[in-house]
Amino acid sequence: MNKELEFRLKPAMGVDLVFNLDSMSPVSKSSIVLDSDETKKHVVVAQPGEKIQRDIAYNQMHISSLVKKELAGKTRLAYSCRIVEFIRDYGLSNQGKTEALLIEYKPPAMEINIRSAFRFQPNVNFDVLGKISLDGNIYYSGRHFKFHNISISGIGLLIPKKILKVRNPMMDLKIGSYAKMGVLLKTGGEIPESVFTLECTIKIVRMHTDYNPLSGFAGCSMIKLSQDQEETINRFIHNAQLHEIRKINRFK
Repeated sequence: MNKELEFRLKPAMGVDLVFNLDSMSPVSKSSIVLDSDETKKHVVVAQPGEKIQRDIAYNQMHISSLVKKELAGKTRLAYSCRIVEFIRDYGLSNQGKTEALLIEYKPPAMEINIRSAFRFQPNVNFDVLGKISLDGNIYYSGRHFKFHNISISGIGLLIPKKILKVRNPMMDLKIGSYAKMGVLLKTGGEIPESVFTLECTIKIVRMHTDYNPLSGFAGCSMIKLSQDQEETINRFIHNAQLHEIRKINRFK
């Protein structure tokens, strides 16, 4: 194997389980390695927060993670793999039990780029803030809109119908229009605080003016993100999913 593509799956390592990578709608689920056996090419991972069902059908499956390059930066490496067994009560080092998956992987490792369909809803520990510039006006999250969900492919915005009893101008967003957006990905609460920022162009692809009695909803796609920007978003979502898995199973 090329030395630069060495990829070891080790206990406590965060990984992404990617289904149908080459399809138009790949799905990625974050997990944690519980145990590994390089001789058998087996690895045991925790069942993701959004569980993988026993009847799941897939044409491709990869287990991946970000790995440091020899010189600088990081790259995402993956092994082709398959699920061998669903484990109901896997014993943890803290004497607890958790659901897990026994996975068989196949070298060599390959470099991949995930375009995940998973949409993450921000919370107190992993929050998403930002602003939108459109037609000379600037709209701010927390006042004009709220990030309802985010993924590499797009975002969902919850838009209050009124602000201080005045109609919110964002309720007049037009499908097909473009805007500039600044996004701030912020961690805090129960975990160390960190902030990541990025700028992108968004396109309004759907608009629902009566999403609920108080709000409208806009679905937006993010246009031509760089690989670094995609990886920043993916890493943020990945860490948020891992935090939930650790909290549920009391992993350290």
